[in-house]
Amino acid sequence: MKVSILIPTLNEEENIEDLIQRIKDILLNQSIKYNYEIIVVDGGSKDNTQAIALKCGALVIQQKKPGYGEALKEGFNYAKGDIVLTMDADFSHDPKFIDLLLSHHHRAELIIASRYIDGGQANMPLLRKILSVFLNKVFTKILELPYKDISSGFRLYNKKILNEIDLTSQGYEILEEIIIKTHANAWSIMEIPFHYYPRKSGKSHVKFFKFAISYLKTLFKMWQIRNSLFSADYEDKAYHSNVLLQRYWQRRKYLDIIDFIGTDTGRILNIGYGVSEFSRSFTNIICYDFAIKKLRYLKKMYLPVVAGNTDQIPFKDKEFDVVICSSILEHIPENDFNFSEINRVLKDRGCLIICAPDYKKIMWKIIEKFYKKLLPGIYANQYVTKYTKNSLIEKLKLNGFILYDYRYIFGSELIVKAIKNWETA
Repeated sequence: MKVSILIPTLNEEENIEDLIQRIKDILLNQSIKYNYEIIVVDGGSKDNTQAIALKCGALVIQQKKPGYGEALKEGFNYAKGDIVLTMDADFSHDPKFIDLLLSHHHRAELIIASRYIDGGQANMPLLRKILSVFLNKVFTKILELPYKDISSGFRLYNKKILNEIDLTSQGYEILEEIIIKTHANAWSIMEIPFHYYPRKSGKSHVKFFKFAISYLKTLFKMWQIRNSLFSADYEDKAYHSNVLLQRYWQRRKYLDIIDFIGTDTGRILNIGYGVSEFSRSFTNIICYDFAIKKLRYLKKMYLPVVAGNTDQIPFKDKEFDVVICSSILEHIPENDFNFSEINRVLKDRGCLIICAPDYKKIMWKIIEKFYKKLLPGIYANQYVTKYTKNSLIEKLKLNGFILYDYRYIFGSELIVKAIKNWETA
């Protein structure tokens, strides 16, 4: 396994030689011998940082665009390691801790050296510490993230997640963006306690009040990303949302589906619906989705999952008593959703439950317009097929289903219960 050590620098000639040597000593003294590279991404130092780093055997990259985020992105692109470790050049991140980070590499795709979990410490000026703790608490609360230190730059990454996520931030907010997008893809994140130290020598390049203001300015951007439908835990997050309307909506849908299913359920195929509370309500359920990150998320809940789409559902004829398609039809082109396959795997007189927006309803048009403003390019734009109650019922009839019952949530989202028409099946 190869390790890439990534160090952004700017005028760090007083620290860089000692740092690189200590990193080498630590890696060479590991019980597991790592193949490693040390990458210094320099943001235009006016001193001898680059020359010293080259002399010490590091790969030096002259940063093309300004900003901490740009330094990380350029370094990630150069990194050849299976795992990538990022750290500061000023000894605030003690190189001795590399050993512990590496020892945990198999436990998560992203490991954070955390100042704010039990056992962690932050040895910094009081005002800076107060602001740091405050910003972390605000961000994790608003973004509904289960982590304590989302601004720590001392981290260990599995390179595969860096290849999967598209990073856009230019400054320090990239640290939050990485966590949000890693979490959204249902990759594992863990924090281990860490002692943060003041810089060894030289002057800090972080203007903390400017840094704090820039973070707050990006909060809405991060909130948009966090609330995207692309997030693997979107439905679960909505079910537990701090937004009362969203939480009520999701729980009302959950209860309506439970009511439609009834108590004598038999086997259930749950297509594309990621609320783990719902799936945990039954012992005879299979979660089926084409989105691997959704399945990865549900698998963490110890739920049975199968990957695939509706073109060819990999189950026997008449294997299920209930099929649920919630919040999926509107996201798939109409001709790509194969109702005949659902009919095939459903038993005679089996139940099909569908939840989808009714585009004839004024209330849904208002809601969609609101989301286009709030989450441009993320939420409403993902609706590609626009059903009404009549068009959906007609579609069901053509595919061997008869309407049994229907309900609305806030006069906008339609919940339909249909029965497989055993006379034409």
